[in-house]
Order: sequence, then structure tokens, then C-alpha cells
Amino acid sequence: MSRIENKKSPPFIVKVVSGKFLRDKRLIKYIPFLAFVYGLVIVYIATGYYAEDLVKKINKTDNEVKELRSEFISIKSELMQISKQTTLANVLNQQNTGIKESIIPPKKITPRK
Repeated sequence: MSRIENKKSPPFIVKVVSGKFLRDKRLIKYIPFLAFVYGLVIVYIATGYYAEDLVKKINKTDNEVKELRSEFISIKSELMQISKQTTLANVLNQQNTGIKESIIPPKKITPRK
């Protein structure tokens, strides 16, 4: 037969479980410290939520910047394609505006000294 020893729980655990620690007079002197620690815990939790919200906003803004950058690049390449001399000449010929491409190269004007 095995011998079972009765181990007593530490007195503090018994007081916490039974609720006797709330009636202790020494607890009153620790109330400001406990309130301070409680306040720090609340601030810590709030800071965590705030940081998480900032990360979400940063990711959303980063995705928006990437999207706008790709849109900018596609519009810029389209503009470069449209503004080519041959493309402009073809568009002007199709619209029958009467504007023709010059075959004579431009001359440089230099001032006399």
C-alpha cells in the first residue's frame, strides 16, 4: 500500500481561493500600486491595437500606391505611343485636317554677332 502524504497548500493560495485576502488590511496599502499596474496593462493593450490598426492602414496605402504607380506607368507608355511623330501624322491624315508632315528638315537660326 502506498503511503499518501498530505501536503498542505501554501497559505497564500488558500487565502486567494477562499477570498480571505480581500479582507486583509495589508491589501489596502497596495491598492494604488495595483491600480497603476492595471492602468499600464490597459495602455499596453490599447497600444497593441493601435499599432495593429496602423499596420493595416500602411498596408492598404502601400497597395494603393502600387496600384496608382502601375496605372501611371501604363498611362505614360500610352501617351508616349500616341505622341510619336508617325502616330500623330497618321491620326492627322485620318481626320483630314489638311496638316501634312514636313519633309524639309528644320533649319537652326543663329543670331549674328
